[in-house]
Amino acid sequence: MVARRIPLRVGGDYFPDERKPKQFIPTGCTLLDCILGGGWVLQRVANVVGDKSTGKTLVAIEACANFARAYPKGRIYYREAESAFDIPYAGRLGLPEDRVDFGPEGIDTHWRTIEDVFIDLRKVCKWHAANDAEGLYIIDSLDALTSKAALARDPGEGSYALEKQKILGQLFEQMIGDFKRGNLCLIIVSQVRDKIGYVIGEKQRRSGGKSLDFYATHIVWLSHIKTLTQTIRGEKRATGIRVLAHCRKNKVSVPFRKCMFPVRFGYGIDDIQASVEFLVEQGLGDRIGIAKRSKAERAGEKLKRKGDGGDARPDSAVVKFIQEMEGLPNAEYAKRAEQIRQVVVKAWADIEHQFEPVRRKYT
Repeated sequence: MVARRIPLRVGGDYFPDERKPKQFIPTGCTLLDCILGGGWVLQRVANVVGDKSTGKTLVAIEACANFARAYPKGRIYYREAESAFDIPYAGRLGLPEDRVDFGPEGIDTHWRTIEDVFIDLRKVCKWHAANDAEGLYIIDSLDALTSKAALARDPGEGSYALEKQKILGQLFEQMIGDFKRGNLCLIIVSQVRDKIGYVIGEKQRRSGGKSLDFYATHIVWLSHIKTLTQTIRGEKRATGIRVLAHCRKNKVSVPFRKCMFPVRFGYGIDDIQASVEFLVEQGLGDRIGIAKRSKAERAGEKLKRKGDGGDARPDSAVVKFIQEMEGLPNAEYAKRAEQIRQVVVKAWADIEHQFEPVRRKYT
C-alpha cells in the first residue's frame, strides 16, 4: 500500500469541499484563525467562553470589525444583555458602530430573556434568507439572559432553573437550518462558573447545557494567563493581558489546538506581537528576518526574562523587531504585517503536517 499524505489546509477546512467552500470571518488574530481552521464560519454557531477579563467581548468586537471589512454589504447584530457596553471604547477597538444593529432602541435596547433574543434571531434569519445577504449575530452574554418562566417566579421560590437550557435546546433544534439558509454566523459569549464540590475533572462549566456543546461548530475557552505591565517615569501600570485560547471543539479543522496572544488595552489583540513571538519560539524567526538562535539560546533568553520579571516580558529580539516595525510608514507596515501573517499560516501548516497520518486506513 502506497503511503499518502492527508491534505491539511490552514485557513480553511481540514478536508475541504471545493464544491461548497466555506466563508470565514477573520478573528483579528492569525494564530486564533489557525486553531479554528480559518476563522469564524458563516452558517455556523460559535461559543466563546471565559472568566472575567479574558477578552470575550473584545473577541466579539474584533469579529464585527473584520466582518465589516470582509463583507461590505453584510449586516451585524449585537445583542448586548449585560448593560455594560461602552460604545466609545468599543469604537476605538475597531467596532464599526454605523454598521451595527443593537436593537429597536439602539444601544439602550434591553435584551432580558432568551425567548426575546431568539424571536429576534428568527426574524433576522428570515430576512437574510430572503435577501441573500451575509450576517453576523452576537449574543453577549448568554448568562445575562433569563427566561420568562424565571421572571414570573417569586424570588424565594425553589427551582432547578433549567428553563433556559431547555429552551435553548428546543430553539437550536428548530433553527439550526435557518443559519445556513440565512448565511448567518452566530457567536454566543458565555461566562464560566465554578462547579461546587468537584475535586476531580473539570472544575468550571458554562451555562447552556448540552445543546450548545452539540450544535456549536467552535467552542473556544479563553484564560487570563498574565497581566502585562509597563513602567513610565517610575509609574508602573497594567497595559494589557496575555490570553490563552483553547479550541475545545472544532468541526472545521483539528480540535484541541491552543494559542496565546497579548491583548493591549485600548488597542485589542496584538496580532503582530503574537505572530512574531510564535515564530521565535518555534525557532523560525529567520523567516521574517530575526537572527536564528539555537534551542539552548532560546531557553537562556527565557530564563533571563523570568529573572527580570517573568514570562509576561517579551523576548528581546521580539521587542527590537516590533520597535523597528513601528517606525515604518503605514503602507509599508501593512504590507510587512501581511507577510508575517502568511509566514505564520505556513509555519502552522508545516507543524500540523508533522502530526498527520502518512496513509489512509481505507484506500
